[in-house]
Amino acid sequence: MNQDSISFLSQEALPTNGIPLFYDIFNVSSHLSQIEVVAPANIVNKIFDLTVELCKSEVQVSGFNSVPGVYLKEHYKNEIEAAVKSFLLHYFILDFVIEKIIETKVHMASYPRLIKMNQDERGNILFLFDISLANKIEIKEWKYFPFKPPRRKNYKDLDKQVDIFLRKELECTKKSSTDTVEPGDWICFEALLVDRDKNVVFDSFKQDLWIRVDFQSFADIANKYFIGKKEGDSFIIDYLPISKGFEDNLFEKHSFLIKIKEVVKGNVFLLSDFKINFKLKNKVEMHEKLVEVFSFRNDISQRRAIIEEMFHIFFSKHRFEVPKHLVIRKQEDLLAVLKNKPDYSVYKQNKDFEDQVERLAERILKEEILIDQIASSENMEVDSKDIKCYLNLLCNSRLKEFIYFKPGNDLFEEGSIPVKDVSLKQICRREKTLNFILYTLTK
Repeated sequence: MNQDSISFLSQEALPTNGIPLFYDIFNVSSHLSQIEVVAPANIVNKIFDLTVELCKSEVQVSGFNSVPGVYLKEHYKNEIEAAVKSFLLHYFILDFVIEKIIETKVHMASYPRLIKMNQDERGNILFLFDISLANKIEIKEWKYFPFKPPRRKNYKDLDKQVDIFLRKELECTKKSSTDTVEPGDWICFEALLVDRDKNVVFDSFKQDLWIRVDFQSFADIANKYFIGKKEGDSFIIDYLPISKGFEDNLFEKHSFLIKIKEVVKGNVFLLSDFKINFKLKNKVEMHEKLVEVFSFRNDISQRRAIIEEMFHIFFSKHRFEVPKHLVIRKQEDLLAVLKNKPDYSVYKQNKDFEDQVERLAERILKEEILIDQIASSENMEVDSKDIKCYLNLLCNSRLKEFIYFKPGNDLFEEGSIPVKDVSLKQICRREKTLNFILYTLTK
């Protein structure tokens, strides 16, 4: 390990998800750190054995009714080892990496990039990630910045629209008496790995995930397992897709014990949570806040105009550059999303299309870097109430306008794969920090 390491987890210590992992974060240069995470051999061997058992039912070999484990270990060793690495990476390591980066207040400028995944002679698997660093911004006393938020339009019809919206949402809340899972709901569930006999392998070897139940994108699993369930229900699921294309790998279809921890209703406006989230004291403030997503100028809501003005002031006080290679990576991410849009061919015909994407990538990076560093300096933390309010806003086409920071993956809102709790907390932390800044500047 590098002598400039920030921290190292002892063998006796356990991270928040209960998995005994070793880690080390060390500096490579002023713009690059690395984090090395080690999954110990006893965990690796257990996952290896489970994968061999899984292969017995998935692999067909002429001459065998049931393929012997010895045969699989000899002829499918590379495939099984690759599956074990992939399983550990997607289910536990990535979450752990993000947790430790936030916990140690590393000024990350982009998501960590896996550069090495090796197994040593003792059977431990080592995962090495690059962490691109943002220069530390000397945050000025922003709480006293002069700030005049853009005003709403003065159409009386706006107030009427807000009143009608509120009455309609309150009526829906009264009618929604069911506490069972329905299409459109968000579910937080705990996933524990089980063996072929459906016994939990590691009590502490678990993962918290969120999924939006949607008939079209999560149909098979939703209809079979989640619809009609309640908080506290538990059941066995045949496999759990955690990344796009994950279900295509025969070696990664492990079974899990699912325990439903929370349900966020998709058809109910959580009014009390909304008030707490935006620190609203009375009905007048509630009304004014809702007007922000009803008042539009040039197709831009008052809410978005307020946020853009806030960033304009902050960037005028804090000038910094983003390394070119990070902008290129963000451009690639944006293009990957745009290519799935039906209007992509139209966008691409614009002469300055690439320049627009580049400017957008740079702007997003600057906003994320600034907000993350303020969040770190203000010690912002996220709890389940923050996540529930965030997801509840996403469920409503009008209230969704309050959300500024969203995961870069289109699959998030489609609900086709579960969202990791750690990833969601990172986004909610940015959103909570943004709301904290706006509240402080306008109170």
